[in-house]
Amino acid sequence: MRTRHLALSLLLALTLAAQGCGGGGGPTEPRDRPARGNWIGTISGTHADLRVQGTCDFEMNLDATFIGQWWIDCPNGASSQGQVIGIAFANNVIFTFVSISPLLNCPWDGFAAVTATTIDDDFEVLDCTTNAVRSTGTFQLRKR
Repeated sequence: MRTRHLALSLLLALTLAAQGCGGGGGPTEPRDRPARGNWIGTISGTHADLRVQGTCDFEMNLDATFIGQWWIDCPNGASSQGQVIGIAFANNVIFTFVSISPLLNCPWDGFAAVTATTIDDDFEVLDCTTNAVRSTGTFQLRKR
């Protein structure tokens, strides 16, 4: 199963590259920044490569087919951004996130329940060499 999941993630990342990669109450507006995305909220957990540990602001700018950009800004000063592609089916989306800054060679994945106004997701970071899970977490977004 993990091999199929990794293969799907890599296929989605290659597809995206071919297109031209250039609090407890729920999601809140990002602090002290202009709006970047049409989905806003938080990401919680760990992703060592992106220096995410705990809860950080998270924004995505997605089109109707769940393709777009993402941004993470953490209280520790860490920030990252990249591109995302999703495949939707039956009120769910499988996301593959490609990090542009910092540039990472291994995408990370999410599986989300989606409504017209929310995206609730679990994410997973795999080691691209061993296919072992390196870290996990969740994110909650609401439509801006």
